Amino acid sequence: MAEGLRKHYHQYYLYGLKKYYDERKHCLIKKATFRCMICGKEYYEVYEMNPDPPGYRGNKALNKARSRRNDK
Repeated sequence: MAEGLRKHYHQYYLYGLKKYYDERKHCLIKKATFRCMICGKEYYEVYEMNPDPPGYRGNKALNKARSRRNDK
């Protein structure tokens, strides 16, 4: 008699979400853990969340054009 699970496509759901600051990369890291609801296999995705540096206002030319449109 065969043992184990039948072949299946993994059906993942969000199992956990952790946020932490990475000192080496100097950015906020979000690590999402997904788990298969059939066999329990875990899958990780890592996102880097780079905030703008303090005092960053974007592109000067774009901001100037926006202010001209808003003034009219």
